[in-house]
Amino acid sequence: MSIRRFAIAAALATAAAPAWAQMSVADSAARREAMTRFAFAEGDWEGPAWYQVAQGQRDTLWQTERIRYKLRSQILLIEGLGRRGTRKTQGDTAFNAVAIIDWLPERGYAMRSHTIDGRVGSFPIEMSDSGFVWGFEVPGGRIRYTMKLTPAGEWNERGEFSRDGERWFPTFEMLLRRTGG
Repeated sequence: MSIRRFAIAAALATAAAPAWAQMSVADSAARREAMTRFAFAEGDWEGPAWYQVAQGQRDTLWQTERIRYKLRSQILLIEGLGRRGTRKTQGDTAFNAVAIIDWLPERGYAMRSHTIDGRVGSFPIEMSDSGFVWGFEVPGGRIRYTMKLTPAGEWNERGEFSRDGERWFPTFEMLLRRTGG
């Protein structure tokens, strides 16, 4: 490395030091405490799902979710994979995404996701007694996903679309059972 490149790298590292200094161990402890609300989700899940492909037409999937705490339980890493068909007849990949859920005191819970087809987004999350809700605006309306843990311990997640925020139409649903983790 040339002296010039080393000097630039050192200057950049020094400039970043104040930002790192602002992150305290107490903040880290608060994040870990807030993230305990997702303890129910950690593990491996799988089960049937469907999504709307056209009016009145649905495609069926076999969905898997691998969910793990990372960075000393400050974040939750979610890896989702949906293959067309059933558990026995799994075909090509219809859905694949990776998401990170975290919590910051100034904004609450949020999820940042990346999909196999290049979509990236950040979404606020609202917690409930039995799960959480997240969503986003789309041209012509809004999409929301509501996740609930059923009394039987299953992960039930429903996607819905609304043009007006009052009438919601189903677009997706999955019912997953814990398989490990």
